Amino acid sequence: MSSLDPEEKELYRKYKATPEQLHWRRHKVLDLSGDLELFHQEYPTTPEEAFISSGSSYFNRAKIKRIQDRCVDPIKVGEISGEMFVENDEGPLHIWEEPQRGEEYMLGVDVGGGTDDGDASVIEVIKVPKGRPILEQVAEWRDWVDPVILASKVINLATYYNSGTVAPEINNHGLTCLNEIKQHYWNIYRWQYFDRFGKYMTNKLGWETNLSTRPLLCDYTSACVNADIVVIRSRGLADEMMSFIKRPSTGGEADAGCYDDRVMAYMISIFCLAHSHQSSSVLKELGLFAEPIVTEDKVKLIVSPMDHDIPPELREEKRGWYGGNNAWMNY
Repeated sequence: MSSLDPEEKELYRKYKATPEQLHWRRHKVLDLSGDLELFHQEYPTTPEEAFISSGSSYFNRAKIKRIQDRCVDPIKVGEISGEMFVENDEGPLHIWEEPQRGEEYMLGVDVGGGTDDGDASVIEVIKVPKGRPILEQVAEWRDWVDPVILASKVINLATYYNSGTVAPEINNHGLTCLNEIKQHYWNIYRWQYFDRFGKYMTNKLGWETNLSTRPLLCDYTSACVNADIVVIRSRGLADEMMSFIKRPSTGGEADAGCYDDRVMAYMISIFCLAHSHQSSSVLKELGLFAEPIVTEDKVKLIVSPMDHDIPPELREEKRGWYGGNNAWMNY
């Protein structure tokens, strides 16, 4: 028992695994050539592990497992009506932190079709970091509603969170939702075009997910998870991230059968946050963005992902984030 590794200690503490069971587990892992992820798939400890798909995961499952262990129940469950919170134990809105005076918030929105047999719509609320690059989830809304009705939910929740910035996905049903939002709300994410040389502002509103932009979301979110700078409180979101794997044909999408509505809303929220709130974003904290350079009618930011451009005080602390694989920075 003195040789237990951290996961075995967790199984012993949380699930009352016996020494004999842990001994059997070790031998089964060896039978599978030491592939721990395959063991989790073939011999799941929890219902969540039972639904882990085989394949290449976008996120470090060991990191996500620790995130799952730190998830907590919300302090409030209900719905937003107008600008007021209405308590309801069966409500779609889960709140872990009430809006704080002087804080800013980003709301990522994944728009479903509104039918019970389709995908749910999700709103993830992230607090804009100040002083240190920590991306903190404070609220989550998830339900099956018509895109027009969803627009009212987005506006109400954004208003509740200090008139936060909303970043609705504008694919398919999302465009209907965006058209309703912009009729009644002002603080909407402004689409930003990326290429290998920099970043350009456009007049397009909302977030468009396609084969080019989806890997940006996935790679950026993965980097944030690896750097231990995300605070995720929703068990549903953490469970979806555990089963979110790459589809071989497209390389930037969850495989068939993977639920990803919470994950998509979350990835949109933190990616748009990083490029809307430059003064307090994660990328700014790491020194990866220079100050905006105005040329004609475009704003351009130069990406400098080289090691020597990162401040010495951050270089060692964040080495696991950017070291070894800078591909996610080279957009």
